[in-house]
Amino acid sequence: MNNGVDNNQAVPTQAPVLTPVGQPTTPVVPATVVPTTAAPVATATPTVPATTGTSFVAPTNPPVPPTVPASVTPTVPPTTVPVTQPATVPVTQPVTQPVTNPVTVPETVEEEKPKKKKKGKLSGILFILLVLLGSYTFYLYQSSNRTISELRYQCSPVSESKEAIYLDVNSTLVQDLYQTVLTTAREDYSQPEWNNQMRLYLAYRQIPDYQKYDSNCNYFDPGKMEPYTCEVSSTFIPKAFKVETLEREWKKLYGDATPMPKINVKLNNTCTGGFEYVPEREEYVEGFCGKNIAISINVKKKLESATYSNNMIVLKEHVEYSATEDMQIPSYLKNGDYYYTFRLDMNYHYILMNKSYDQKY
Repeated sequence: MNNGVDNNQAVPTQAPVLTPVGQPTTPVVPATVVPTTAAPVATATPTVPATTGTSFVAPTNPPVPPTVPASVTPTVPPTTVPVTQPATVPVTQPVTQPVTNPVTVPETVEEEKPKKKKKGKLSGILFILLVLLGSYTFYLYQSSNRTISELRYQCSPVSESKEAIYLDVNSTLVQDLYQTVLTTAREDYSQPEWNNQMRLYLAYRQIPDYQKYDSNCNYFDPGKMEPYTCEVSSTFIPKAFKVETLEREWKKLYGDATPMPKINVKLNNTCTGGFEYVPEREEYVEGFCGKNIAISINVKKKLESATYSNNMIVLKEHVEYSATEDMQIPSYLKNGDYYYTFRLDMNYHYILMNKSYDQKY
């Protein structure tokens, strides 16, 4: 059955819109004419009720082509689609990509390079400053050590006080200091002068007996210390001690900064002392003296006072010599007051500075 429709004409994919009888015929726009205007075409279908029950008659005549442009053109202009789509796509993509990439990348690179160069320069400058500071610190350290070594003998760790303070003469400190300088009448007679010979002898007296050992008189030279000789016998077994032993006692008595002379321990006029320095063995060896002179001199010594001032302790000793009728007191043995000055050094030791004499008669 033809119903007035040509079978050779292409059938649209969309079902034809039916129009109720008696209504004016509205041309149907196929969906394939303007693909982009699907939404506007769909708005024309509300005139077709789906559930009214009214019978519809298919149009007997084919759609009129000339009316299609008139009804479509006012609602969907054909020039709208090609203008809007190409304008947005090519403009946004080429503008944003080339602009952001070449502008931001070079700026960040140019900013980082100077920072790295600045950091490198600062690191080099800091390294040079640290080297200079370390060298200067080392120089100051060496210089201060030399200064301390030079002033150690004259400095004291305790604040100085100009007011003299009288100490108890029976105190342990005062008695210990006094025993280091207290001498007998024979010692005064043998060595009256205050020189290195007497100073070394006083240091020798501080060596305890257990630090001395038996010797075989090795390398002992009698010609260097007359009238002493060294010969091991049943009546004489010589003693010896190391040089370092005497040096330790010397530093205790006179301070670390005072060098010890390596000479024989011997007083002049009598057989007192009698230890010869043997450099081959770095020790002192005892000699025998058979010409000891007897003396008849007595002495009375009394520690009268001990005063403290300016980090120094001064001991005042009163001395009186006497002799028997058959012996005369030598002129160098003088009665009167003797003063021994001790100073506190940097090791907190009171070291012996000097001995002075004040004649009262």
